[in-house]
Amino acid sequence: MQPVRHIRFALSRPSGHHLRQRRTCDLTEECVRFKSHNQQFLSALKEDVPVGKRLTFLLQEMNLEANTIGAKAAEAPISQKVILLKEEIEKIREQGRRSSRVVLSCRKTKRAKQLRFIPV
Repeated sequence: MQPVRHIRFALSRPSGHHLRQRRTCDLTEECVRFKSHNQQFLSALKEDVPVGKRLTFLLQEMNLEANTIGAKAAEAPISQKVILLKEEIEKIREQGRRSSRVVLSCRKTKRAKQLRFIPV
């Protein structure tokens, strides 16, 4: 068997497979957006005005980012942390649903003003 000679590699242009892999492995953009949504969520909790719809929207956006991170994750530990993250987001959503039911049932009593949306 003779050695193969005259093989060229196009190192300047990555193949389509490598581009797709690079796109799916880079989680920076999603992590930055998730962190931004999380900071907005925490600052909204400190406000004294009704923020229920905004919190619901931010939770939805955080869940979307977590889903995207999970879909792009190439390593099992990242996928496992995404599952834990989604569980926590769902706990917060459920607490929001419960507290809004309590506020609605209290109507305009002093207690309704004291209830706050507190993350688990």
